[in-house]
Amino acid sequence: MYYYIKLLRNVVIYSPLEIKVRDLTSNDPFYGDEIGTMKEVVEAMNNYNNFLLIMRVLSERLADTGKNYRHVLKGLELLRQLMVKSHTDYIVREVKTNIVGIKLLSRFQYVDENLIDRGEEVRRLAESIVELIVDEKRFMLYRHQAANGRFLGFPPLTHPSKWSQKTDDWECVGEPTIIIPGKMEVVAKTQDVDAAAAVKQVSTTITSEDTGPKSSKSNSPNMIEFD
Repeated sequence: MYYYIKLLRNVVIYSPLEIKVRDLTSNDPFYGDEIGTMKEVVEAMNNYNNFLLIMRVLSERLADTGKNYRHVLKGLELLRQLMVKSHTDYIVREVKTNIVGIKLLSRFQYVDENLIDRGEEVRRLAESIVELIVDEKRFMLYRHQAANGRFLGFPPLTHPSKWSQKTDDWECVGEPTIIIPGKMEVVAKTQDVDAAAAVKQVSTTITSEDTGPKSSKSNSPNMIEFD
């Protein structure tokens, strides 16, 4: 029954292109026809109106948290693919404009009920996108290869994220964020004192959910909102 309700909701609310983007960034651990759907979305990106539709869905996915970590992970992967494979600069300008939001996702945290750190893949992928944007020469090489059908894919992300390494270039304020179903605890770890204070305020809001009304999704420290 849930499947049919979801299908009906997609048909009523979303355009066919948005449904494709949602399928590519779903919570389903299996990707399905990823290659074919990805190619359609990349080609659609050349139209500005389509670009706006795609970014609307991606903004929602990248703003998700907790058990919906696959929304964020798959959203980042789609963003990375579009940056390199689309023939338009719309997406490049959008990512550069919102680079701070991508950096925030390099601190994404979620530990599941089995105490498995599901946030690590998100952090590594977010860091790789930031590094790609900063490395203009490598970024343009990838785009040139993709335009000529010679792009063989991104190298595997095997190195631990900076957050998990707790390296010297991170100033630790408290402990890393840990989100465990049924026992939610959120604390800050960041270089920026002002950002730390902001996240601490969000922490207070989230921690008080048991005794007060639920905070809105926009209060999440993991949230990204693209213009």
